[in-house]
Amino acid sequence: MKYATVFATLGLLSSVQIVLATPSIEQIPRSQLTGRNARLPTLYLWPGHGVSISFYETDELIKRVWLDDISRIVFDVDGCLENSSARNCTNPGAGLIHLRQIEPLRIPGALRATNGAHLTLVTQNKAGQRQTYHFRIIPTRGTPQYSAVQIVPDAATANDPNEGIVVAIARGMQIALTNQWIRPQDPLWNRLQNLLAALRNDTPLDVAATQSGVSIVLVNRLVTLGQGGFQ
Repeated sequence: MKYATVFATLGLLSSVQIVLATPSIEQIPRSQLTGRNARLPTLYLWPGHGVSISFYETDELIKRVWLDDISRIVFDVDGCLENSSARNCTNPGAGLIHLRQIEPLRIPGALRATNGAHLTLVTQNKAGQRQTYHFRIIPTRGTPQYSAVQIVPDAATANDPNEGIVVAIARGMQIALTNQWIRPQDPLWNRLQNLLAALRNDTPLDVAATQSGVSIVLVNRLVTLGQGGFQ
């Protein structure tokens, strides 16, 4: 899809108003998934409607992934992983993992999960500290209830002037990704990632947008999208 089409779909090059009928985005505070009191959240996947788990708001990178039932569930990430077979993965890490349901496969020696597949993620923050996250993934049917799950900090950093804008842009990016208005392999996606990185380093918004090659019009649209201005 050409960028002009993507932007038109987002309403960036036209005045057409779009009503999104997509399910909601769920948020889980990081503290609920780590430490001794961590809980095991259950995530559902619907036919033709996958679910993404993102760590954009916590500024962590997914380094390794284990999925214990590959006969019914597959995943992809917006980067590469340490335990992947990618030959050109010189800097492993991903901010988002997308899971989807497939028709059951018969894999010799593989056991099918009877109470949800166990998903293990290993992340790393900027300081090099690693953390594990665990989820129960269950393929189901019916009407999808959500499109994505965001792992978020327990409280915004009061001294970070860009915190709110970073969260809004990241949410807008995830909504655009879920609706396939943009793809992780698009050059624009990389520029948006650079924009978020610059903002997290306290670069002023206008400077960060210019340095990243992202128009301020697109930034404003993503912020509106991320803040719930869908209509």
